[in-house]
Amino acid sequence: DRRKIHVTIHELKGRLGDYARYIETVKKRGYRFNHPQLDGALPASKLRARLCLVLMPFDDFTRERDKPDLAAGMMLELATTLTKLEHLKVIKGLPHTVQFLPPQEQGESRYLLEGSLVGQSAALKIHIGLLRQSDRSLAWSETFRTSVAELPTVQARIATEVAQAVKVNTN
Repeated sequence: DRRKIHVTIHELKGRLGDYARYIETVKKRGYRFNHPQLDGALPASKLRARLCLVLMPFDDFTRERDKPDLAAGMMLELATTLTKLEHLKVIKGLPHTVQFLPPQEQGESRYLLEGSLVGQSAALKIHIGLLRQSDRSLAWSETFRTSVAELPTVQARIATEVAQAVKVNTN
């Protein structure tokens, strides 16, 4: 029935985000996908429910006064690694006292990633928490023990575990 088709197309456009503009209504015929570069084929990632991760600024409780940007650098490295994942949209959060997040899209699962660094160069603890934005419930958390010298290795491990946790918690 025509009403069901219209509702389905409307829902599809909602899930496609920016790609929705390429679904055209053809008067008295139906709908057409019209994109010059894709030739009618949509990337599979645009058809899946979207995952969104908001990276909150990490708290720095280290005794490294000569390295004031350790927590900021940690967050930027995680953002760089996580943005390479095809199915994940990453938003950089603002300080905890001010939050202006774009509205959650239909079909989107949104998580907040919070963290803190505690200790000193030779003995750092990195606390990471993944929260569901809808109710701020804890979906996953972990503490990583490392040193500043081993930080790049641990950052890659954290990014991998966060990506796995988001995937597991959205099934």
